[in-house]
Amino acid sequence: MNMNSQVFCCPACKSRQINSLESVPTSEIAKFWSVTSLESGEQLKKYLDSGKAPSTVDMAKCCDCGLEFATPMFAAGEEWYTEEIYTMRWEFNKTLEDLKPGSEILEIGCGEGVFLDLAVREGHSALGVDFNLGAIQLAKAKGLEVYCWNLKELSERLPSRKFDAVMFFHVIEHIEDLETFFQELSQIMPTGSSIHFSCPSSNRWTTQFETDRKVGLREVWDYPPYHQTRWNPVATDKILSRFGWKLQKSLEEPFDWRGMSTYIVSKELAAKGLELSVLSPVERKIKIATKMVKTFMPSIKCSGMSMYYQAIRQ
Repeated sequence: MNMNSQVFCCPACKSRQINSLESVPTSEIAKFWSVTSLESGEQLKKYLDSGKAPSTVDMAKCCDCGLEFATPMFAAGEEWYTEEIYTMRWEFNKTLEDLKPGSEILEIGCGEGVFLDLAVREGHSALGVDFNLGAIQLAKAKGLEVYCWNLKELSERLPSRKFDAVMFFHVIEHIEDLETFFQELSQIMPTGSSIHFSCPSSNRWTTQFETDRKVGLREVWDYPPYHQTRWNPVATDKILSRFGWKLQKSLEEPFDWRGMSTYIVSKELAAKGLELSVLSPVERKIKIATKMVKTFMPSIKCSGMSMYYQAIRQ
């Protein structure tokens, strides 16, 4: 956590044309986190009380590339992620489709090895790193090559190891020092190698429909100490080109209208202490169909949760 990292230019394109976007009291963010994760909420209150977190979270927006970012940035410590849940993602299959056969790959933030396991089954040679020791232990139990290291430690411990492809899913928005991250990435990736990564989509449906989780313009998890940045294709292209990458692909996760409506119905029932399974098949269909009709207009411009990017090192 770096309380001194006041940002005077855009972290993506280095433009100094920056506008203030919003300011949110950190105490409000801590209050919301306490509802989602009591432990995370308590940790943020401790950061605030000890002076490790600012009293206000200030978000800015670059006038040139549209990146939204915290200023200053302050990322949570490793203890914040002990409750992190690792699941299948839409972008996993997109990445596997783009990989060359038999690639030597690295996943940053591999968690329990959900993607790595898929990659190995596809015939790739895979290595993963993560700072969540519990998740690393679970990945090792699957027979995967994983380490509780950061990129600097990886370069120091395995100096001759290079990779055909590196992937990181929903990681970039957490990173406080993007300059160091991309510099360290360059050291382990030769010309012609590829990166594959994802981040939250700016058009994701939760921003429109998860209003009970908003503390400002976005959901509570889209602010420090969790997320530091909010990406779009222009900003992504800018930062990649600065570090010698050429953006090849930018895809938005398709919107699952029925899936979203089912989720909202389930959430409304849960608030009453009920589960979707208590409804008869007919009742369930009626409730979901009714919700789909009610959400049709506001969901027209919505997307799924993720943006997927692929780039080649020049």
